[in-house]
Amino acid sequence: MLKKWGIICLSAIMITAIFTGCSNSSNNTSSPPPSNTPESSGAVNNSAKNEPLGKYDPPISIGMIRQTSDSAEANLQKLNTGETTEDNRWTRMYEEKLGIKIKFDWIAKGEAFDQKRKLTLATGDIPEFMAVNASELKQLYEAGLIQDMTDVYKNYVSDFAKGIMELDGSNPFDAATFDGKMYAIPNIWSSYDSARFLWIRYDWLQNLGLPEPETMEDVLKISEAFATRDPDGNSKKDTFGLGANRSLEDEPGGLQPFFNAFGAYPEIWFEKQGELVYGTVQPEMKTALLKLQQMYKSGEIDKEFAVKDSAKVIEDVASGKIGMLFGGHWAPFYFQAAKDLDPALDLRPYAIPGMNGETGLVQLPMGTSSWWVARKDAKNPEAIMKLINMQLEISLGETADETFTRTAEGLDTWGMSPVYIQHPEINIMSWNAVKNYVDKDDLTGVDPISKQIVKYVKKYKEGDNKQWSMYTIYAPSKSSMEVLDFYIKNDRFQRNMFYAAPTPSMVKRNETLKKLREETFTKIIIGDSSIDEFDNYVEQWKTLGGNDIMKEVAEWRKSS
Repeated sequence: MLKKWGIICLSAIMITAIFTGCSNSSNNTSSPPPSNTPESSGAVNNSAKNEPLGKYDPPISIGMIRQTSDSAEANLQKLNTGETTEDNRWTRMYEEKLGIKIKFDWIAKGEAFDQKRKLTLATGDIPEFMAVNASELKQLYEAGLIQDMTDVYKNYVSDFAKGIMELDGSNPFDAATFDGKMYAIPNIWSSYDSARFLWIRYDWLQNLGLPEPETMEDVLKISEAFATRDPDGNSKKDTFGLGANRSLEDEPGGLQPFFNAFGAYPEIWFEKQGELVYGTVQPEMKTALLKLQQMYKSGEIDKEFAVKDSAKVIEDVASGKIGMLFGGHWAPFYFQAAKDLDPALDLRPYAIPGMNGETGLVQLPMGTSSWWVARKDAKNPEAIMKLINMQLEISLGETADETFTRTAEGLDTWGMSPVYIQHPEINIMSWNAVKNYVDKDDLTGVDPISKQIVKYVKKYKEGDNKQWSMYTIYAPSKSSMEVLDFYIKNDRFQRNMFYAAPTPSMVKRNETLKKLREETFTKIIIGDSSIDEFDNYVEQWKTLGGNDIMKEVAEWRKSS
């Protein structure tokens, strides 16, 4: 997903863009700005400048870089309004309301963007404002190329933006903090939207007279029945109990949630007996691997899973070969075409259960994967915070305007903005709006994003089966949002507790260790290796760099 947006998931408005290829408490915000805050060139109306949404007078210009794509450009053409990546309703609005002119140093797409961006970072000739990942943030800080943004956030974040940005916890801010100072503004999105679900063909459950699952033991029984009891009624042994692809993370069909059900949390760090431990090498992983090996041997998992990606899993569900798989809340979008061809397909979401009566936890990443930095000589570092304030206000605030989210014709416009912070609970907000307004004509007071969702669900209820996917995600009950709400209210999450930039040994060894994990786990599942090979894997992991990584993580935790 969108390089892990998909990971992400976003609101359904954002999901459309994904599928077309897109891309600590602070003090009172009324505090005066520090006396050493860099000023804009030229005369500036400081009384306005010092407000979170105050307008620069005269206007200022700031520099950025921008990634675009074929699908984004095609969307602009469909709008037929003359808008471009550089000049559109968002950039004009920022200039009109904030006095901020955005100048792009360069714009590129695909590999060209990645290559130019790498060169930009390597030479140190970075734009005035730039979004970077955790490793890049640390490198820029150590090179002295970026500004301390502590006072920028403290003095310029609006109350509305602050409430949204801090809703998902302090980790995104802590990750940008070095020696007690915050050097970047987190590009917040929703960690909740990365939660995974168990998707089951409810029509197959009914065909076999099976109850809906409450425990992982129930799930395993369903898997066996789907593989052996002819759930599609065609008198052929041509179905599998659990769809799986060759990746832990990719979805649909990634096996990460399967491990979660066994109390195992691959690829993240969490606390165990007072220390941070790496989930992939914990003994619970071995228990889950043994069960997968047994399921593979009994024919519940496709014999070709090790060479299949998520696209192949989607094809297998569409062709009626798979009755159960793991995926994000947006999984129905993958299967709308299959639903159009086979109205009997009834895919429903369930919470990840646990084994032996235990409560299943779902692992989550941190609520951001990028941060906005200001170049050392940027004269108005607060400008990026003002842009974020305005983006959130025009998207979700009291003066929200739905034309900045989507047009009446259904074309996305949110992606035109060069900055975009996501409300961590936007999908739950939309789900609540559906529950409260789906049977009403008057949508007054509903935020623009949620208003669009309500309209889609209403269309499905009125007979538009093309909106089945939206309905399955946002329906008042039996929807993925209902399950996500259950997760949140019952704190059913295991969060990644290591949120710093990769340690030196991670940078040096992670690719080797990942390859070792992939090869070992695949061989165990398909039976080419004994389950005891997991113990050898753990020892190899430690020898090949794991011990050094554990020491570095322990040192980081002690100093953080």
